Amino acid sequence: MKAPYLTAALAAVSLSAAQLSFAQAQVVDTQPIVDNRSPAISQSGPVSNSSADSQAQVFYQLQQLQQEVLQLRGLVEEQAFELKRLKQQRMDDYLDLDRRLASLAKTAPTSTPGSLVSAPGTVANVASAATQAVSAGDLQDYRAAIDLVLHKQDYDQGEKLLLQHISNYPSSKFLPNSQYWLGQIYLIKRDYEQAKQRFLIVKEQFPDHDKYIDAVFKLGKAYHLLGDNASAMPHLQQAAKDSGSVGKLAKAYLAKNFR
Repeated sequence: MKAPYLTAALAAVSLSAAQLSFAQAQVVDTQPIVDNRSPAISQSGPVSNSSADSQAQVFYQLQQLQQEVLQLRGLVEEQAFELKRLKQQRMDDYLDLDRRLASLAKTAPTSTPGSLVSAPGTVANVASAATQAVSAGDLQDYRAAIDLVLHKQDYDQGEKLLLQHISNYPSSKFLPNSQYWLGQIYLIKRDYEQAKQRFLIVKEQFPDHDKYIDAVFKLGKAYHLLGDNASAMPHLQQAAKDSGSVGKLAKAYLAKNFR
């Protein structure tokens, strides 16, 4: 009687072991598949979006940098052009002055020791020799001052020599030039009131001089820098009518500061 019960019990135990083994096999086989696939699927979306946003931000920043570089390059080119123009203008002034001085030196009468010995010792001849000596000193002193201002750009020493030249040679042919270059020095030093006074001397006392129209333009500029636009405008407009380089500079100054 016990054998059938024992057989049934053994069969039940075997079935339970087989079911347990099958169940465990399902857990072991299927769980890694779910774990391996799910993270890849769930993370693929956010990683892709973040990468795209980063690339877009970098691209936008590069565009901004390129725009800023272009703007800076334009400013550098503009400043370089202005510096080149100013250097050329200064050199043109210097060469023009040098040519004038050389021409004056060639045409001026000179005295030699032989001529003084052979000439009669009259008062007129002695006076003529003294005049020639003063003219030579006048030319030499003025040339030294201008060399400091235009070539060496030593404005402090140039100002000193020009003031000394005006004091030593009040009737000098170079007096208008001395006044004009003093005005230029004061413009550079931003002493606009002193600059105005020097340019006024050239404008009012030497209307037929070559530096007249230059002085008119710089006088208008000095008035403008002093804040007196009512006085600046007519002088700048007068200078703008000039057909040479001064007219171009005056027109550019008006366009930039009186729109």
